[in-house]
Order: sequence, then C-alpha cells, then structure tokens
Amino acid sequence: MPQEWRYESELAKFLETEQYLQTLDSSSIVSCQFNNKNLSGLARTITVLRHIQRQLVHIKKHYNQVNKLVDFLDKFLGDICSLSPDQAFQHVHILRQWLFWLPPVMLRDGVDDTIGLAVLAQFFAVGLNLHCLFPELGCHDLGPLAVGPIKEIDRTVRARNMAKPHDPNVQLAMYLMGMPQSIATKWQERLIADESAVGL
Repeated sequence: MPQEWRYESELAKFLETEQYLQTLDSSSIVSCQFNNKNLSGLARTITVLRHIQRQLVHIKKHYNQVNKLVDFLDKFLGDICSLSPDQAFQHVHILRQWLFWLPPVMLRDGVDDTIGLAVLAQFFAVGLNLHCLFPELGCHDLGPLAVGPIKEIDRTVRARNMAKPHDPNVQLAMYLMGMPQSIATKWQERLIADESAVGL
C-alpha cells in the first residue's frame, strides 16, 4: 500500500475525532497585540490569497471558495477599526462556522482532491491570523483549532508529492501550502517562545 494512503487515513480520522472538536476547550497562552504589524500581516494574507485565486481560475469550485475567503477578509480588514466587540465576535463566528462545516463539505467525496485539501488549509491559516488579532473576542480557540489540520494536510500533500512528483495538481497543492505552513510554523514558534517566557 502506498505510503500516501496512511496520511490520507490519518487526516480523515483526525477531522472526525473528538480531538478536532476538543481544541475548542484548549486555552492558548500566545499573546498578540492588536497593532499595525498584525494588520499588515492580515493585508499580506489577502494579497497572497488573491494570487492563489489566479492560480485556481480554471477550477471554479476552488476559486469560489478562495474568493469567499478573500471577500470575508476584505470586509473584516475594512471594518476592523470601527467594529464593536460584539460585531468583531460575529465576524469571527462566520470563520469558525466555516472551519467546522467546510472539511466535511470539501471532503465529501474523500480526500483524493489534493488541491481541495490545500484550499481548505487557507481557511485554517486565516484562523491563525485572526487568533493573533482577537484572542479575546472568540478567537482564543482558533490557534489550536487550526494548526493541527494545517499540519495534517501538509503531511498528506507532501506524501503525495513523493508518490507522484510529476502530477501537476500535486505540484499546485504544494505551492498553495506555502502560506498555511509558514503561518502555522510561526504560530508554533511564538507559542514555544511564550511558554519559555512563562517558565522564567
């Protein structure tokens, strides 16, 4: 049995298990200030997503998903300075709903759609970004909720790349995973740094 199927199975099981849902009860000690640096990071994420859109223009269903995410972030970034706490929470709640319902929707036919997995990872990556902006407004759970699926998807895509290194869909998925993997790695590094600081 090809090695890639082991990762596909692990990803499917992870998204179906209580471990995925129990991350909502996880507390995070990562602290991020709401400042221009974070806003610039969110703006860069939008720029990357727009580029990803152009790569997916030939795959309508995935293009539409990324377009939905870009529209969400455009509105969020445009309104961010005038949002009340309740309004910010409602914005974030939309993303949280996507993180729960998109995996079964996008993986309805199984996890063979490698590009679909990479598109799904973009939503989790945005969750990590919003975790840094608004950890106190319903976002405290987005970090631990998002990082696990990103890592699992990355393992799956890399395994398929080893099995099918010349498959254009796999190569595109590898490219698309650049941003989610980078955001997840930075989030984990920040978490480790904060844990070390707490231990001092």
